[in-house]
Amino acid sequence: MKNNFIILIGSDGAGKSTIAEELNKALGYPVEHHGSVKSYFEGKQEYFNSIYNTNHSVIKDRFHEGEKIFAPLYRDYEADYFDELERELKYKFNPLLVLINAPFNTILERIYIRGEYYVRPEHFEYCYNKVIDIFNESTLPKMMIDTTMFTPSENVEKIIKLL
Repeated sequence: MKNNFIILIGSDGAGKSTIAEELNKALGYPVEHHGSVKSYFEGKQEYFNSIYNTNHSVIKDRFHEGEKIFAPLYRDYEADYFDELERELKYKFNPLLVLINAPFNTILERIYIRGEYYVRPEHFEYCYNKVIDIFNESTLPKMMIDTTMFTPSENVEKIIKLL
């Protein structure tokens, strides 16, 4: 049987880390974070190595979607290896892509309350919409969660049912 590879994507402030923590408590899978990379080569190497070097079930609090959003926006290149990356994920794992979402105004409120601005304010809406586009374009098994509709534990129950 293949190990699970749960990828949580969403805008800053959507609730990814909260859901990741709850999934960790429920399933015992480690939570791994991927930060920004500096180049096309570094990004491709990091994401493929993560697949090849992981031999257990895992929760990814962000994975490859940041590269699809931020590389063209802030680093002047396109990450064009997503189809290949998703094929490798499906070959080796039981992947599940989970869009953690909330209405745009709720996301903005959460970002302002936290006071963390990893994205320039003029790019908030672009990033919010781009995450949804990435989710819709993905060929991975997927589900969407609206963090304003249910509690974190209720959302985790929904995710576990799909595994």
